[in-house]
Amino acid sequence: GGYGAVALVEHAPSYRVYALKAITKAHLSRPTDVARVRTEKEALARVGCHPCVMRLEATYQDARTLYLLLEPCAGGELFSLIRDNGRLDEGSARFY
Repeated sequence: GGYGAVALVEHAPSYRVYALKAITKAHLSRPTDVARVRTEKEALARVGCHPCVMRLEATYQDARTLYLLLEPCAGGELFSLIRDNGRLDEGSARFY
């Protein structure tokens, strides 16, 4: 993610796998940084369950870090796909 590190984590009792995005508060030095993270959280919460958007399961924070617990998306980011492979053909663009 652009504002944090994402790791796959497992909920031990249920063996469910999640993506945990950790955003260090110290990196949110400008008001626009805070607004972007807030907008990301609010947008994910509003969308709920949609086949093309990862589901936000929960949010947490401690003194230094914000955490977003997300549905895992093993395919990676669309930005990375385009960066690594160049332009998408029409069929791929329609899929994504």
